[in-house]
Amino acid sequence: MTSQLESQRRFFEDKLQFVEDVTYEKLEELEKSNKLLKEHAHQLQTTLDTITKDKLQQEKRSSIKITKLQHDFDEERLMNEQLRQNQNYFQVEMQKLKEEFDSAMKNKNQVKNHSSK
Repeated sequence: MTSQLESQRRFFEDKLQFVEDVTYEKLEELEKSNKLLKEHAHQLQTTLDTITKDKLQQEKRSSIKITKLQHDFDEERLMNEQLRQNQNYFQVEMQKLKEEFDSAMKNKNQVKNHSSK
């Protein structure tokens, strides 16, 4: 009976040792996996930080370029408006000069016709 009890004790101790060994191996695997995941997460965070920084720099550069382009566009628009105004002014002045010229020529012809009679 003692031998049977001793045999059962060894059997259960072996089983317990097996469970402990398997549990230890699984725990080591999980710790390794956790370490790798943490390293990967750190790398991803570093990449994200770099990309975010680059994005902010690009947005700042873009904003500066947009502001400059808007300023240039506003200047061009103002210049075009002024050119249109000048064009209208000179067209009116040309028309006045043409009318004055036509009137002077008419008067000259009238004076010429009057003096030849």
